[in-house]
Amino acid sequence: MSFKELLNAYIAKKIPESQKKYVEEEIEKFQVISDYLEDQQLKIKPEDMINKESLDELYAIKKSMKRRTRRTVFMSACLVISILIFINFTAIPLMDHLFYNPFKRTMSSQGSDFELCMEVYHELHFAEPNGIGITTDRTGIGEYDITIMGYNYMQNEYQYQIAKLKRGEFSFPINYWDNFLGFYSDGGIDFELQKNYLSQLPSYVTIQAKVSFNQDLSMEDLAALSSKYKDSGIWFSWAGIRIAEDRNDWPPMAMGFDMVGDGNVYSDVNEKYPNYEVDEYITNQNNQTSSELYETHVKSLLKIMIDNKKFLKLQESGFDLHNYYKSSLDFLEQNGVNTIGIIVNGDPKSVLGLCEEEFIGNVQINSVQFK
Repeated sequence: MSFKELLNAYIAKKIPESQKKYVEEEIEKFQVISDYLEDQQLKIKPEDMINKESLDELYAIKKSMKRRTRRTVFMSACLVISILIFINFTAIPLMDHLFYNPFKRTMSSQGSDFELCMEVYHELHFAEPNGIGITTDRTGIGEYDITIMGYNYMQNEYQYQIAKLKRGEFSFPINYWDNFLGFYSDGGIDFELQKNYLSQLPSYVTIQAKVSFNQDLSMEDLAALSSKYKDSGIWFSWAGIRIAEDRNDWPPMAMGFDMVGDGNVYSDVNEKYPNYEVDEYITNQNNQTSSELYETHVKSLLKIMIDNKKFLKLQESGFDLHNYYKSSLDFLEQNGVNTIGIIVNGDPKSVLGLCEEEFIGNVQINSVQFK
């Protein structure tokens, strides 16, 4: 009987006792040999299983794979960075240029064209707040938040308004036009009643009033009037100007200019647009009279508007602003710069004294504040 047959019989427990001991001894020998071989195999190193040439080739392959991995990671990172740089410095700016850019500077190194145009636009049509400042924050492609800040002398506080510029469309703040002042809406106001009201106001209040003239005053007359009342307790802050022969022919936007200046002097703008800013220091340096200063100032404001058609497109709402400013400038060139009324600030008694001038046609009190 072969050993295999004996082993099967041993497993089936059908082996005679005389042969059982023999099979168990053989199994024990096999176990010892297996344990020995297993122990020897654990002592064998991977490099002992292959020759040195094959081992060097294996290391070279691993090194090449690591190098390729690093190169791939590096190239991927460079590609991502390049895409981000392209988006931020090329794609987005290119897309932004499809719309009006409020950061563009061509008129002055001290401020953007948008800031300067907003200041001019505000001065031409608003007496308050004075000396506005503009800050612009980019919120998306062609989208900006515009903060309009100005100082209200009557309320003695800074006022802030938020506007939106979205892909070439400008949205004014809801209350932006609250400070609009026109000189063609005096109908229904009783001059004597207004003067009587002024006479009853206490001396501890300050008022702002719109004073209309019954005849136009030249800039020379206006300068003389301003000088006359310089130390009287009132000051002239804004003057409305005539831009049409008949008030019935006027467009829906009255026009005027700031008589006191806001302190922002743009020297490079003044070179192209003389007296862009009303400033006594500049006036004295140029040996100009106030009347000449006012005239060139108003015309420069209009020229700035005319030269910035893209800005005017932002403001238009079914009204041709470019033609409006151009026709207004043409009218001033032909007829001179004349004022139809002024905004005055001061104590009631002084304003009442001004109202006694023979050329004063009416007065309208806009606000009353405690001093």
